[in-house]
Amino acid sequence: LINVGAQLTNLVILKQQVPYLVRDIPWGAEKLIRAAAEQLKMEEGTVTQQLTQGTANPELLSALKLLSEALISELQLSFDYFENRFGHPPDEILLTGGLGQSAAFAEALKAHLAQPVSQWTPLKGLSAQFAVAYGLALRSD
Repeated sequence: LINVGAQLTNLVILKQQVPYLVRDIPWGAEKLIRAAAEQLKMEEGTVTQQLTQGTANPELLSALKLLSEALISELQLSFDYFENRFGHPPDEILLTGGLGQSAAFAEALKAHLAQPVSQWTPLKGLSAQFAVAYGLALRSD
């Protein structure tokens, strides 16, 4: 499960519903959006809107793939560690968070990681933005 938040990316790798690897990566959507806006000389709001609404132009999609490489490299390190420890990579990648709604970001992950990537929608009527809050609400103390 990858939650790409504004400031941080949270990674949780589960094996039989038990968390085996939990990691916070200090890289979030704001950093990507800011870098893409600067590179393409666009407003950050326009970049955000295009990414979340699926209307990103080819130039933005290309920039997204390039600018996501640092985060994707960090994720790959975690997947490699898991594979070395358990003999196989994670079965699938589930995305959540604001950037997790972006089909363009999901495609960038698929291209680099060569694994199935999909948006996590535990409840169809619940927006992916609220997945972390929903998960925390389900926790029992």
